[in-house]
Amino acid sequence: MSKMNLITSLFCAVMISTGIAGCGSSSSSSAADSGPVNFSQTTLDSDLVWAVNGGMGQIYNDNLAGRTVGSHTIDASCPLGGTVHITGTTGTTANTGITTVNLTYAMTGCRITRTAGGTSVSLTLTGSLAHTGSFNSATNFKSENYQSQSLTMTVTAHRTGYIDATVNNANCSYSGASTSSDVSGSICGNPAISYSF
Repeated sequence: MSKMNLITSLFCAVMISTGIAGCGSSSSSSAADSGPVNFSQTTLDSDLVWAVNGGMGQIYNDNLAGRTVGSHTIDASCPLGGTVHITGTTGTTANTGITTVNLTYAMTGCRITRTAGGTSVSLTLTGSLAHTGSFNSATNFKSENYQSQSLTMTVTAHRTGYIDATVNNANCSYSGASTSSDVSGSICGNPAISYSF
């Protein structure tokens, strides 16, 4: 399983276990029962952290997965437009299969869409974001961090049972972390979100 598919699967498991509609869950939510409602800040930030972390995973998969480990300098197109300049290093431990990363993604108008079931988040990102940590897709192990001191993002968030939300954040701090059992993060100084699965 690729890192991107793993992140989507874990996100779906968390959303279903917490009773929030989406990801093909057959259970009803209060939002679905009463008609579309506005995103709470916590739900919106949870979706954005999922989308940003997963989007960086997609950039990694598209440009670095399968490459020889070592130092990298790569100029690439983002999945739906815009550009990303990737610098840093990757490594691997042969006896464990663990990949380590110490990378920076310098993005300009980088467009990514993350979709899982009834949830979809479209991002346009400008700024530099650091991606550090380690993972092993074969064993579902991961311990990864995503950090930016100044990230500009335009976001459209859709979730079944909710009114679509549009977010425009300029020069925001971003902090995200993902392990094998937890996801956490904070956007623009908002209270940190965290959930386990």
